Amino acid sequence: MNHPYLEIISRLKSSPNPLPGTRLLTIDGPAGSGKTTLATQLSSRISATIIHMDDLYNGWEDPLGSALTLLLQESLLPALKTLRRGEPFQLPHYNWHTREWYVSDPYPISEVTILEGVGAGQRLLRPSVSLALWIEAPETVARMRVLERDGYAIEDEIERFHRFEQEHFAREESKSAADYHLLGT
Repeated sequence: MNHPYLEIISRLKSSPNPLPGTRLLTIDGPAGSGKTTLATQLSSRISATIIHMDDLYNGWEDPLGSALTLLLQESLLPALKTLRRGEPFQLPHYNWHTREWYVSDPYPISEVTILEGVGAGQRLLRPSVSLALWIEAPETVARMRVLERDGYAIEDEIERFHRFEQEHFAREESKSAADYHLLGT
């Protein structure tokens, strides 16, 4: 992938910073579009902590509904505000194998916090975001990436998740709200 990292980093550094202590960069887009890869590659070029939305979903049943929004409101936003005091933070994490919640290890303090995953660009978070990215890939490419990464045993769940994400993106207008658009091919 050839991404304009320097332009993204430049835009991030010159963007408003509504969350003193860190700059919040969100990377949203459909499953399999390259969000995690982009976050990892960006974090290797800047001092960044990555939070994966996959850790915050409440399993397959309602991954992008009101429970996620409530978790972001009651856990993520207050946790990010602890960075103002120069303190690391913890978040609830969902374990997909045991289907239970646990508390994460502390996230390190860094200049940039990257929140990546489906739902990262939702309205609730926008007032705290310095730069919002949207990445997408052709549907067949994205679907194949997910199945190769996570296994073909979850094919039915991915179909249902795809419907959840389409509803979520329409409701939240995530793509149109992003500051920067990329093609993850």
